[in-house]
Amino acid sequence: MDDTTREDRNNALGYSGHIRMGCAPTMAKFLLPEIIPSLLRQAPGVTIELNTNISGTLVSLLKEGMLDLALTHVAGPIDGYEVTPLVNDELVIVAGKNHPIFNEPYTVHDLSKYRWLLPRRSATRPWLDAVLAKHNCPPPELQMEATSVLFLPRLIAATNMLSLLSRRNIGDIDDGGFLREVALPETELRRVFCLVYNKTSYLSPAVLRLIDLLLERADSDVPSVEDVGWPVSIR
Repeated sequence: MDDTTREDRNNALGYSGHIRMGCAPTMAKFLLPEIIPSLLRQAPGVTIELNTNISGTLVSLLKEGMLDLALTHVAGPIDGYEVTPLVNDELVIVAGKNHPIFNEPYTVHDLSKYRWLLPRRSATRPWLDAVLAKHNCPPPELQMEATSVLFLPRLIAATNMLSLLSRRNIGDIDDGGFLREVALPETELRRVFCLVYNKTSYLSPAVLRLIDLLLERADSDVPSVEDVGWPVSIR
């Protein structure tokens, strides 16, 4: 009885329990190493099931009740869900540092000369199509799709393919110095990673503890509700 009482108390305080978390690969790589150790120091009994995936898949899993929360970027509000901006990010075009596009000055039109390695079913694909169309260029010629491009810097560098990555990945130790940004102001996509969870579903104390840690880590200059351009509920 004492053990059961202690277990119930720990669950209620968030010291133990199970968390089903979805996370964009970039945030799993750069933000979770800051957050999860802090959570485990406070709550060593907590267990975590982590799903790293693209935004559309994570939102679908949330709606199916397979995740408690997700850290990803979304295109706008989601009915019935809290969507809270947390982390600023910039998506840019990248290539291997010895890619021929760097041999001479380049413009947006030069992007059409090469094939692409792009994330599968990513929300960034329509954006890239629109950028190229705005400059009277054909859509990107796809050569390879991947669930996540984050772990493929060596592959990108070993080919003449172009790709899209968060700017924070360029020059990271895991990139090995293989990549270089194709710097064009017209092709920079500013986005915000958000915390998303169901407003009406049960959230365990362990999940609430994790949410508090994520909110404490939010960028100080993350856009406000008005600046993002769509209604967001701030917890």
